[in-house]
Amino acid sequence: MPATVYGKPAVEVQQPDGELVAYLVLPVVADESEWRAWLVTSPKGETHRVSELPDGGCKCSCPAWKYNRHAAGRWCEANGVPVCKHAGAIWNEIIRPAMEISA
Repeated sequence: MPATVYGKPAVEVQQPDGELVAYLVLPVVADESEWRAWLVTSPKGETHRVSELPDGGCKCSCPAWKYNRHAAGRWCEANGVPVCKHAGAIWNEIIRPAMEISA
């Protein structure tokens, strides 16, 4: 994870206007339905839980994910990247690189 905010781990989250903004990321204990989980905190202090599921999928606690306002019923793009900006950042900067290392 190359991005940091005041020396703490971060992921770059692409905003709707294309701007990349660093969000703090903190690994947290996964619950029984998750494989791994992180708290992602915006510069404004909004926190969302992003989870990697045992089946390889992701989920996010943000309202856009909950109500699927962003993808008309699709949770992932055709290439498998989650459409939610928080889950997408975790996928691109943490999950995918780990998969490449283990392959």
